[in-house]
Amino acid sequence: MRAGSGPAPGMLLGKTESYRNEKDPEAVQGQSAILKAVWGVTLTEETQIINLLVLERENLHESEMTVLSSNANYTLAFIRRQANRVSHSLARAFILHASPVISGSLYVSLCNEYRPEKEIPYCLSLLKADSRITLAKNYHDLSKYILEMASRDAFSVKTYLTLLAKRYPSDKAIGECIYLTYATTTGALNSALDKLDNDPHGARDSAITAAFGAADCDKAFQNDTVVHDPAIHIRNNEVFFISVMASLGIIHLF
Repeated sequence: MRAGSGPAPGMLLGKTESYRNEKDPEAVQGQSAILKAVWGVTLTEETQIINLLVLERENLHESEMTVLSSNANYTLAFIRRQANRVSHSLARAFILHASPVISGSLYVSLCNEYRPEKEIPYCLSLLKADSRITLAKNYHDLSKYILEMASRDAFSVKTYLTLLAKRYPSDKAIGECIYLTYATTTGALNSALDKLDNDPHGARDSAITAAFGAADCDKAFQNDTVVHDPAIHIRNNEVFFISVMASLGIIHLF
């Protein structure tokens, strides 16, 4: 994990007050943030569906969120059902906002697909830490290296939380992150790597599920009155962000 890197806590997954501000169009509510980054990516049909889901996720019931977090196949089916509820005019609006491609390194072009645009420098700063990523010449290798980075970072977060658990052995949020959310994230990232060669759709779904895990961990700490550690939020942001970037790269393999 790159110490001291990234935006201030709350920039990607949302500040605590942003989770509660349902009328703020810029505030992404809780886990509804998980696919925000896919806004404006290459406009394949399934990518448009994911884009539209971003605007619909605020209305999800908590029980639906739990199912979506733990079941990638259900996630994709749910995305497709939700898309049917969104107007065609909204879909056309997303097409009009397709992002341009920056020439140069492939990872730079991929970062350029991220929205909001103000996070592109953060994307570049994260991904350029691995020289394999900066030198990748095709989207398969780029996606693989980003998944491996996400996997390393997820393991680092889980290790950090495990050490923290020795100091706070009864803390509910720490336990939830270690034994539930990051178990989901690490397992999903391993699954994404296994599927990458022969099942890119499945790999993309697994990368999204991994991002869910990081967001779920972040959410678990929102109401924690015992542990106040900004590093946890920053690290959750990194795993969330890198997992989403992996999903964006994998889409190019469809």
